[in-house]
Amino acid sequence: MVVPQGTVQATIVGWKGERFPLAVIQLPTGVRRPAYVALGREEQRAALAADQDRIDTAARSGAIAHDLMTLWARGSQTTGDILGTQETDEGRLALARDLVMRGGVLFARHGDVWEPKAEADLAAPEAVARHLALLARGAGTTVAYRDGRGGVLSGRGRWGQVEVVLDDGARVWWQDKDVRIVDEVSTSERAAGDGSDRAADAAAASVADDARAG
Repeated sequence: MVVPQGTVQATIVGWKGERFPLAVIQLPTGVRRPAYVALGREEQRAALAADQDRIDTAARSGAIAHDLMTLWARGSQTTGDILGTQETDEGRLALARDLVMRGGVLFARHGDVWEPKAEADLAAPEAVARHLALLARGAGTTVAYRDGRGGVLSGRGRWGQVEVVLDDGARVWWQDKDVRIVDEVSTSERAAGDGSDRAADAAAASVADDARAG
């Protein structure tokens, strides 16, 4: 079959047709499924859908995780550099998909290079700064949720969330906006769930400055 210039022939779950513009395709570097080539079109779709279900399950459980905001703070990178931060095929596939879906929020893409947008050009710079400030505190930092529950940061983050290890050892993902650093709020504020954000905002601004300088 002749494939017109600027397009690629592919089987993609959720899309009809067989030929797609190269501009809408993101290749997850190093991930190959040669056995799928010999399958029929519907078998390929079923195999890819099963892969996607496994990735979604692993992402929900936290077995795999990536953080586009942390990658934004690292500066200009190629697709290979970014996907190289994941150790497994599942992790690279999950990250590649997120780059396609959300990458435009944080990066301007120039071919194979992802150039971080200036902070002033981000849709929600304060959210990015808060997220980076929380992660900058490091694993083991004691935090509280808005309902008064406590735990410590694990050091991992994902889109708008940080992973917290609760006092009973369970691991949960909390929205950045609901997390308070314990040494920045009083016990009564933690119980009420509405402590002051001034210290967190100052830390966020500092981390954002460091990201720009880097």
